[in-house]
Amino acid sequence: MGVDHPGANVDAKGNIDPAPAASDPEPLEATPSPPTPAEERVWKRVRDHQLGVHVRRQHVLLGRFIADFYCTQARLCIEIDGDTHAEAQQEEYDAARTSLLEAAG
Repeated sequence: MGVDHPGANVDAKGNIDPAPAASDPEPLEATPSPPTPAEERVWKRVRDHQLGVHVRRQHVLLGRFIADFYCTQARLCIEIDGDTHAEAQQEEYDAARTSLLEAAG
């Protein structure tokens, strides 16, 4: 039983790429950033299938957002929020991004 996502593009694997709306946040730069100490600690625990699934670092989701970590098998996105996420503008961006990702499943 599928979920209808009006205006969304679905690839052969069933990944949803919703059409951007005017109110959507701007995508992040596509250049990978160096990991923070917190991201390095998480990566040491999830890399090399240590959890029994493949976890990717800095994976692009919906063609627009870079997730700190993503597991395709579990459809799990992990974001490690640090001090930069405490600013009002970043909180608004994060909330909009979260809404889009949740809507896409």
